[in-house]
Amino acid sequence: MDYHEQFDLLLTSADSSAVFAAQADFFRLFYAHPEMREVPFVNAFLIVSGWLGTSFRSGVWTFYEATPQQDTAQAVRYLNASGAAALAEMLQKGNHDYQDPQYQADFDYPEEWITESEEIDRWIVVHEQEIMQHLTDELLAHRQQITEWL
Repeated sequence: MDYHEQFDLLLTSADSSAVFAAQADFFRLFYAHPEMREVPFVNAFLIVSGWLGTSFRSGVWTFYEATPQQDTAQAVRYLNASGAAALAEMLQKGNHDYQDPQYQADFDYPEEWITESEEIDRWIVVHEQEIMQHLTDELLAHRQQITEWL
């Protein structure tokens, strides 16, 4: 069985834990190779995967604080261009300048940012399966390129 067949079997498995594990493996692969992060679908995959995981661990607030605005904006552009407008809209919704010096002394962020992050976390819970399916579809759509990297 070649890489493409193994890749397809893993990502089209009926076992959702296998798909989740596969996505985690690709997350690690992409982060291990900084040059891959410049590829638009890889950036979007990493951003969406990190956004989803951070939401469940500690809330999207911490994702946005730690992620450069330009990386998220690049992912939003890719998502919009690839037809994932609802996902792009929610990802963009919390993409504010958390590093602005005016907030660094007392971390007194605007109340609407806090409200938005709570709304985004609730949206993610409701749409988790769709987000996971999107990540899986992205990997499958780019399997040729990814298997060349393996």
